[in-house]
Amino acid sequence: MILRPRRSALSPAARLERELTGWSYRHSRDLTGFEDGTENPSLLDAPEIALIPDEMPGAGGSVLLFQQWPHDSAVFHALPVDAQERIIGRTKADSIEFDDDAMPPDSHVARTKVNVDGEEQKIFRRNVPYGTVTDHGTVFVGFSREQWRMHRMLEQMAGIGVRDALTRYTTPLTGAYYFIPSIGALGRFATPAED
Repeated sequence: MILRPRRSALSPAARLERELTGWSYRHSRDLTGFEDGTENPSLLDAPEIALIPDEMPGAGGSVLLFQQWPHDSAVFHALPVDAQERIIGRTKADSIEFDDDAMPPDSHVARTKVNVDGEEQKIFRRNVPYGTVTDHGTVFVGFSREQWRMHRMLEQMAGIGVRDALTRYTTPLTGAYYFIPSIGALGRFATPAED
């Protein structure tokens, strides 16, 4: 069975409320000029991190966090590059993460890492730029087998402990969690003509 989702097929149950277009920018960089996804697991490791295990409810599905973050690019880009690097926690030109002893505690890298008992709790993420000349920023899409990992990351960014320095130059405009079922789970709802 092959499922080919189409907007028209969903029209009896749902309607398109809003559409946002993103694009690839300068070899996986966001509009700050920094490379995105350097800490992402490989595509071979991503299923273990992003997909709910077989023995759990929702097996094969994933929890999705979707957010839109408009940037105050003029203010951020007016900063010296070394100040931008301290905000992010990596070098701008070659995306090398700072050593632990040099990592600012309020850097974006430091605030988005979730550790439990000394072990990092990874998610699979993708940021893409969106917008126009006057209204632009980042669309964040994160996938995890457990919602709490992304929730903890957001709490850390917002200032539970120390506020993420990047949030002084970008603001969360939208954000929601969604459950993405597996293809097999969706297939159970298909009519015989759709098999």
